[in-house]
Amino acid sequence: MDCERLAAALDPLLQRARQGYPVTRLHRFDVRRSADGYRIEEDGLAESLEPTLESACYALTSRIHAMALAALPEFTKVHAGCATWRGRRLIAVGPPEAGKTTLMTRLVYEGFAVHGDEMVLLKDGLALPYPRRFGVRTPTLALVPQLAAVPRGANPRVTDPAALGFDWVIEPAPVAAVFYLVPNHGGRTSLDPCPKHLMAHRVMSQSTGPETGRRAWIRDVCVMLDLASSYTLTLGDLDEAVNVVKATLEGAPSAEF
Repeated sequence: MDCERLAAALDPLLQRARQGYPVTRLHRFDVRRSADGYRIEEDGLAESLEPTLESACYALTSRIHAMALAALPEFTKVHAGCATWRGRRLIAVGPPEAGKTTLMTRLVYEGFAVHGDEMVLLKDGLALPYPRRFGVRTPTLALVPQLAAVPRGANPRVTDPAALGFDWVIEPAPVAAVFYLVPNHGGRTSLDPCPKHLMAHRVMSQSTGPETGRRAWIRDVCVMLDLASSYTLTLGDLDEAVNVVKATLEGAPSAEF
């Protein structure tokens, strides 16, 4: 890369999690600035010409994301946040704007090891968080006041545990509890047991299956749920949510492989 401006613009967009999962592929990108924009080569082959700094950053990060997921075809991919409390892992499943990022960002400041807010990969009963930086919406900034302490010059709307001063580790582990989030913005938080057959339907509605087919998709979800407790978390007051999640995980059995 021969453009310091592009390197500086990319720096806050790239994740820096410590990953306990083996590298399976290596790729090389070359970016050169020219009179008509930014020429991007992938593994020695010309791929695109981007007219602006912003579009070059978007093209690179989007391509890296797509390639990373393409390298994991055997996993079921669930739209979920993921965190660990005292050795017990949780995933929080829900549609967009259900509160996954808000909850995960708050848990960062509550002693949880938070692994991600967006995607979890399932296989053989283990959940592997996908390391992607958090996209924080404006309402979350008001609900998690600790974000006001983010250093000047940083962008709290794009963040991650490492950027907030915490350890960020990505590694596979069994799931102790699955929470399906139902938003109740401005209201009370409540927790109700969820039958596993209903949770299986909910998880599959927020996931995509592996390339090996639907049978493997169902197996991945069911094996994960067989080891976990299942709940509907109506997400309102965040203080209540933190207390409920902690109490639930403290009472959940530890699953070991």
